[in-house]
Amino acid sequence: MLWTECQILTPEMRMGGMILDIEAAKILHSMGVDVGIQSLGEPIATTMEFFPDDGEVVGTGGIKVFRHVFKPSIQICSTAETCNGSLALSHMRDPDAKSVTMSYLYENGEGERYFVLNFDTRFVAKTDNTLAMRHYKRSKQYAEYIPWLSRGKSLPAYCGGNPHLYTMVKEKDGALAVGLWNFFADLIDAPVIELDREYRQIRFLNCEGKMEGKRVTLSTLPAYGFAAFEVK
Repeated sequence: MLWTECQILTPEMRMGGMILDIEAAKILHSMGVDVGIQSLGEPIATTMEFFPDDGEVVGTGGIKVFRHVFKPSIQICSTAETCNGSLALSHMRDPDAKSVTMSYLYENGEGERYFVLNFDTRFVAKTDNTLAMRHYKRSKQYAEYIPWLSRGKSLPAYCGGNPHLYTMVKEKDGALAVGLWNFFADLIDAPVIELDREYRQIRFLNCEGKMEGKRVTLSTLPAYGFAAFEVK
């Protein structure tokens, strides 16, 4: 998010909940918006990201996070282990490593809600190491936190556990169309798509499957394959 984009964000727009990377959060912080930052710190390389809710660990490939001081009232969603030198590119444990906040939730005094990733996504997107933005735990965070951010709205369709699966949805006249693209060399065995509500009818395209309540299970999606369905 650029400075000019942040300037047009009205308080009413921010009340809808926002997902920010740390650069966008720093811009809003400099404009006097409370996004949970207390003071700014320096970047430092990392090795691993820890998710305390279930103990999962995901390698970071050495991306840099920031040693900012955050307000005590933030809810830490994941932490990163810092490192030095060649350890930044490995999964070796550094005995002198320290933990720094990697992602957090925050609601300020005005009732604005934020989910903040403590790294520069534009910089990461220009490298070959984009996993930190799209691994299966990150997509799970988005799906779980959006209802809190938006005060009740959920993703219309979500298929977790497949970082290389891209989903597009279209809602119109009470119907929902869902397209899924598997951009990876491995097949996806019986992908499960969670819908935000129950539908009565389903029509499949380039696949077979079944609908049970708010859950749709498809047949195997082959490598670099495509499938779609429409529910009403």
